[in-house]
Amino acid sequence: MMNSHYKEQQITDKATFVALAQQNGLTPIEVIPDVKLSVQLSCPEGVFLQIASSKSNELFYYYEYPEDYEIWITGKTFDEADGDLRRIIDLLGISQDFSWYIDEDIYPELYTDTGTKGDDYFSSFERKLKTEILRNNAQIKKDNSVAPHRFMAFYIDSGCLIGIYKELPKPRFSPAENTLLSILSAHKETVEKNMEANENHKQEIREKFREYLINDVQFRVSTNLKLRKEYAYNLWNDRKLRWIWEGFNARRSRYATEEYYNFIERTYREMKLINTKNEN
Repeated sequence: MMNSHYKEQQITDKATFVALAQQNGLTPIEVIPDVKLSVQLSCPEGVFLQIASSKSNELFYYYEYPEDYEIWITGKTFDEADGDLRRIIDLLGISQDFSWYIDEDIYPELYTDTGTKGDDYFSSFERKLKTEILRNNAQIKKDNSVAPHRFMAFYIDSGCLIGIYKELPKPRFSPAENTLLSILSAHKETVEKNMEANENHKQEIREKFREYLINDVQFRVSTNLKLRKEYAYNLWNDRKLRWIWEGFNARRSRYATEEYYNFIERTYREMKLINTKNEN
């Protein structure tokens, strides 16, 4: 019995596979990848083609390749960024509009009927970054340099789809993400400068928030932990406030951090101490 979990770390390129199919007397027909095999065989492509040629004259196949944003740096590469890549994007102060700023050059046909804000809308750093990205993308030829990550081939026998299937595991970071991280990391001085500015800005907002809490009547009457947690949770809906404690995660997070709740508790104790001194 053939093992249905057969795995191989390489997928034969399309041109080679089509040529091999034809050499075996098969007519290869490319199809859309929306079918499921009835029987999945475990064997190399060459062996499978020999089996298929003894059962059918036609062979169906499909190849799937990584998405554009996994190969080239596109707007979606920025939109899908996470972890260290998202952190450095935020530290560099790259605006959310930057996604369409580069996409309008990568996919000009999609922007023919839409207005654009123009280069002057973006910082000199963003304009320079766009040039670097487009130059990098121009050096990448998708058809020649990118390997397929999914492949299926099958023949039909008595209504059953009998074939082979291969899927390569995706890397933790796509080629586009690695390249973007490398490009952004080259701007170390800008990152360090913005990190310091961000920390100073966060400290200013913390101080203003602390003053707001101390002077808020609703906060004063939140005399037990449950009431203060409810109060703090309601304020957490403000994204600008979440940014102080979570940075880029503030775009997604619905749950307040322990550090945030500790800040609320420290401020409440400080407020009580101030009130006690004033009463005395």
